[in-house]
This record gives sequence, structure tokens and C-alpha cells, in this order.
Amino acid sequence: MGLGLGFRFSRSSYDSGPVIPNEPEDLPNPDPKNFRIRRSEQIGRMLLIEVNYPDCTNYEGNKILLYKDVTMDQLERQGSIDPHFSENVKFASPIARFVPTEEGWMWAKVVASA
Repeated sequence: MGLGLGFRFSRSSYDSGPVIPNEPEDLPNPDPKNFRIRRSEQIGRMLLIEVNYPDCTNYEGNKILLYKDVTMDQLERQGSIDPHFSENVKFASPIARFVPTEEGWMWAKVVASA
């Protein structure tokens, strides 16, 4: 009998390498080219955004992402926003994600201001 901690691994679409198949209970990954920015706030060097991915089912497709050293203009020029962490230097990757609620937005602002 194993201990399940509830962790799931998702790979950024910006990373190369073999694709690890999702387990059947996994929800679909968001399409990084199909998104709508719901709100954004620049806090010094940090950019906080709430994004909706209409093809993603968890949290109704909403994600709160925190970026460092990127502006909204730079992020939009990428043409895609992948909410997964990535080491690909050609694309901005979030440094943190927060639960997509008003409390999550508040905590993201606290972290961005630290």
C-alpha cells in the first residue's frame, strides 16, 4: 500500500523531451495559445496575472500566475502563456502559482510586494 500525496506532474509546452502520458484521472492541460487575461497588476519587477483557459476544466480554467522581470507587453508578445514552470529561456515562465480565488490574488500580491 503506497502513500499518495496528491502531487501531479505537468510539463510546460515550452520544454522539449518525451511527453509523459497523463493518468486517466488527470484533467486536460490548458492550451497556452487559447487564453484570456482577466486582470493584471505590475508590482515593481513582478507581474501578477489572472488568466482564463477556456479548454481547461479545473478551477473553471482560471490560473493566478506570478512572473519576475517581465511586463504585460512582453508576455503578450510571446503569443502564448503556459502556466507551467519551465526552464526554457525563450519564454517567460511563472515563478509561482496561486489558487484562483480572491484570497489567492491577495497572497500573490503579498509575495510580489516582498
